[in-house]
Amino acid sequence: MLKKIAHLIFSCFTTALIAQQTDSLSIKNGIDNPSILTTHHFGIFSSRINQNFKIAPPETPTLNITSVSGNNFHPFVEGYFPKDPEIREQFSQTKWNKRAFNFIDQETTPADYMNIVIDAVIKEFRLKVNIPLNEKHELGIALRSYLITKGKHPFSFITGDETIEWFHST
Repeated sequence: MLKKIAHLIFSCFTTALIAQQTDSLSIKNGIDNPSILTTHHFGIFSSRINQNFKIAPPETPTLNITSVSGNNFHPFVEGYFPKDPEIREQFSQTKWNKRAFNFIDQETTPADYMNIVIDAVIKEFRLKVNIPLNEKHELGIALRSYLITKGKHPFSFITGDETIEWFHST
């Protein structure tokens, strides 16, 4: 048992040392960290600065064109928001997941209504330019566009509903 533990510690230590060496590929410059927000149905409305794990900025301006596709499904959810200020005040004292509002109709229980249902394939197209400024800094400019489809062939072959259902049935 002691021999196995020693071997495990030695393997982890040498792997950590080797992993920190410079990559021998000339086209690779550090770690690529793709954005995972792009194929989430609420992620398309937000943006964040991507982390920079590069060894150095590029020597010349670089152009990066990316296409990402993801199948999204979210069950039907609906919400009623009472218009009566007294009921709203009463609900403000209750945790959000414990609030029970029994909507009957607009005359009896007036309320605003909201619903959401998502079943789509979201495709992101990103155009990014990195411009070196000096030895340690670069400027990155990115444009992104989204295409929301129903997931039918031929536009969404791998991430479409038909392909996913076929894959799960075999």
